[in-house]
Amino acid sequence: MSPDTTPPEGEFTKLIDEQLELAAAKIPALVPTAVHPSPADHEERRGAHANFEDVLLGNAEPSPEMLEELAALQAAPELSEEELARQALAGGGANNDAAQDLVISRLLRAPRAALWKAWADPEMLKQWWCPKPWTTEVRAFDLRPGGAFHTVMRGPDGGISDNAGSFLEVVPQARIVFTSMLTAGWRPATPWLPFTAIITMADEAGGTRYTATAIHPDPATRDRHAEMGFQQGWNICIDQLEAFAQQLR
Repeated sequence: MSPDTTPPEGEFTKLIDEQLELAAAKIPALVPTAVHPSPADHEERRGAHANFEDVLLGNAEPSPEMLEELAALQAAPELSEEELARQALAGGGANNDAAQDLVISRLLRAPRAALWKAWADPEMLKQWWCPKPWTTEVRAFDLRPGGAFHTVMRGPDGGISDNAGSFLEVVPQARIVFTSMLTAGWRPATPWLPFTAIITMADEAGGTRYTATAIHPDPATRDRHAEMGFQQGWNICIDQLEAFAQQLR
């Protein structure tokens, strides 16, 4: 068809429709995906997901439980931007609850850049990650949101602590958030110790304010973590991190 030829009636629309179909075929459909920790859990939750999708599509009425959850969300007070910022700054960004959280905040005599370097390199991380004489094997270290973070610690008496998880947030030289409750690609996990850790670093008095906050799903898990020696063990590791980072100057 030459540029100055008028297309037959309807032919132009047909050509446009064909081009749109070709373009649409190259764009993957946006399909919501729910991932579960195991096939058994997937089967258990399948009905709930299907019911929710039917409600969204207008093919079913919401259950009483859904209506209660919606009412609770609507009744929750809306936080101002100032309040959200205040909560983000408090305790390294966690909505702190003393009954569920464990916190260590220390001024380290090492530059923030060196501390970050010791954290961001898995070969360096294993030098200080667990209290010596225990050793660390880094099986996965993908420092990005959703990336795998898997360490295995071994003691001289044969003890083993296997900890698979993932990174949730990474802000270079400022903040790392990781969890045992999700593995790579945001897949839910059922860890032996469920918690999320928030690590923050900030310049202070010629050194670095280093804050480690471990948040837990309930007070019982928080207490179990504390009884395992959280304060002593994590402080030893921070001592080792500080000493290692000082060598990187």
